[in-house]
Amino acid sequence: MGTMRSAMSVRARRVAVGASVLCASAAVAAGTTVTTPPAHALVDTVTAVSAGCMAGDPEFHDASRTTIPRIHGPYADCRGSSPSIVARVADGVLGLFITDLDLSSLNGVAALGPGSSAEIKGLGFNTAVAGGLLPASAGTASAHARDPFSAAIAAGGMRSTGTADSLLGAALAVGLFGGDATASGWLGGLAMALTTDGSDVSATAVGGMALASSGADHPICSAVYATATTGKGSCTSLLFLFQQYDRNDGLTNFAIKNPLDVGLAAPLDGVLSDEVVSLLDRLGVQGVAGLADLSIVPEFRSDLIRVVVKDGGWFRLESDVPQWLGGLLRPQPPQPTAPDPATIIDSTQALTRSIPSAIDRASTLVPSEDDQVAHLDDLGGDPAAVAASAGGSGSAADPAGRSGAVTDPVDGSGAATDPVDGAGTTTDPVDGPAPVDGDSGVVTTGSLDSVD
Repeated sequence: MGTMRSAMSVRARRVAVGASVLCASAAVAAGTTVTTPPAHALVDTVTAVSAGCMAGDPEFHDASRTTIPRIHGPYADCRGSSPSIVARVADGVLGLFITDLDLSSLNGVAALGPGSSAEIKGLGFNTAVAGGLLPASAGTASAHARDPFSAAIAAGGMRSTGTADSLLGAALAVGLFGGDATASGWLGGLAMALTTDGSDVSATAVGGMALASSGADHPICSAVYATATTGKGSCTSLLFLFQQYDRNDGLTNFAIKNPLDVGLAAPLDGVLSDEVVSLLDRLGVQGVAGLADLSIVPEFRSDLIRVVVKDGGWFRLESDVPQWLGGLLRPQPPQPTAPDPATIIDSTQALTRSIPSAIDRASTLVPSEDDQVAHLDDLGGDPAAVAASAGGSGSAADPAGRSGAVTDPVDGSGAATDPVDGAGTTTDPVDGPAPVDGDSGVVTTGSLDSVD
């Protein structure tokens, strides 16, 4: 009898172990992992100021103020995401070369300022950061890395939206100061959409790279299939060499690119405006300067043959081959050298180390809860007044009266007057006559004919 009980106990334990293995296998097959809630967030949740969470957090973080006047948001949502396994592996492998590297600490959401909203979804590496000082200047960010081997990074601030979506690829979308950025990376594609001048940009890449940057002269499409659109034009790429480019001037180019004339473009070149650099300096973000000149986006710089089509049906044939061949024979000007790998590593190390602390510091730049309530009370709780105070209307408002008109600082007449006599005419700084003829009071062009 004891032997039978012992055998039954062993079989019961084996059944229990087998059931556990089956449950674990089912969870892996379903693409889900059972994890405990993260012990910390990318930024702490503080009422009306900030909200944050880490990938896998099962809770929705709402930092709205529920008293009157009500302040909506910020919101942080990580419920549809899982911690990135690739980030953990990268921390262990790359950490051998780059000390203090902690990509896993960036696998989350930070929403700073009232009205801001950020969310992440999917099994891959996700980061979403949104910010704004007042509800009218709030930003929105959404990152969705659909599989464990994808990466999606989105940032939106100051009335902008950043949306990044990827499947077996990578996407980077950054929108600041009123422009919206959308990036989609599919099946080995890397798409980057960056805007800091108020224009909308978008990029999609399949098996290659696409860059839509407000700081670049033109968008770049270099992929099996890619599209990119900025305020300066749009491009479409098919099998890398077949490309269409619309210059937004009524002309459209259909070209076969020159595969022997390839260059590299820096995605951050021109995007880091003075405003952005000043903001990053205030937040303490280090390492950006070293990455600004990093050229990683391939670009075909000339066309074997190009058909230029004008609205209305007119077209012409062109080719860059003669100029390209001539350039090979002429001495080339010195090209900027690529950044030293050690510099790139140092910059990456400083950047990854400073971002979490910069996010925490950014929450201190947001007006406190009492300051926001007092500001709303001064404006009478009027949403239109709140939008006007944050420049949400998009008009150049007078700092004192918010009237939207640019007035004379002395008499308020709205006319650009002379700083001395106020007559409204542009006179010579010494005696008033025009510098050429002095009779009519008209400033002439100064050409030889006018002197005679």
